[in-house]
Amino acid sequence: MLNVEQVKERFLQYARSFLTGTDQDFDHGIKVKIAHTLRVLAVMKEIVKNQDFEEEEVKLACIIALLHDVGRFSQWQKFQSYVDTDECNHCEEGERILRDEALIEVFVPETRQYDEIILQAVKWHGKVSIPVNLPQKEKLFCEIIRDADRTDILYLASKEKEFDFLFAHYADGDKKLNPQIARLLHKKSPVNFKFIRNKMDILALRVSLIWQYTFIDAMLYVKREGYVEKMIALFEEKYPEYDQSDLNLIKEELQEVYGLFDDEDP
Repeated sequence: MLNVEQVKERFLQYARSFLTGTDQDFDHGIKVKIAHTLRVLAVMKEIVKNQDFEEEEVKLACIIALLHDVGRFSQWQKFQSYVDTDECNHCEEGERILRDEALIEVFVPETRQYDEIILQAVKWHGKVSIPVNLPQKEKLFCEIIRDADRTDILYLASKEKEFDFLFAHYADGDKKLNPQIARLLHKKSPVNFKFIRNKMDILALRVSLIWQYTFIDAMLYVKREGYVEKMIALFEEKYPEYDQSDLNLIKEELQEVYGLFDDEDP
């Protein structure tokens, strides 16, 4: 019943409708998110390979990958920024567009059976945590898109050009790790954007994504590709003025988590 390729075509048509054809900087911001979405789709296909999913569930996961950042395009159009604020959070914007503007019926016209699963996955994919009382099916698909999305975030942060895009606009502050973030790292807890003061804080937030994975296969994929280590090495190269003892702390917390999965990593 679900048709991933048709949803992909409709998504691309929608996303490309925001392109101006005249403003290169604006259009670059749109193209960045189109490319991100297609990479998340590719990651999702890898994650679901080893899961006990039925065919329709695999398709549903892929459709969620295509729609998870649908709120980014109107966010960019309004603010020329991808920083989530109280005024515009892209997760909530995506749910609003799909639900209130009925775009979910445009992207997936064949059935309304999966609407709430898609809407909840879009709403919660980028939040620090998801509600504990979500129905099991909705929770499952929230978790799988979160893993696919964070995998591409870590991939981007491991590439020099994209690293600059992700880190350069953050302030330098006192060039030390926020002690509140250090405590969260030690507890292996998610790091909230409200604690971010400088570039090292955002590095710690990116590193903390690794222990938020639900699907071990996805996390092991990141480990094998060395995304986090490459990101940290780029940080050391580009920002040598930051406190080395704090950087060592971040490395130690990462290796402690990785060490738990040594026996599972082929």
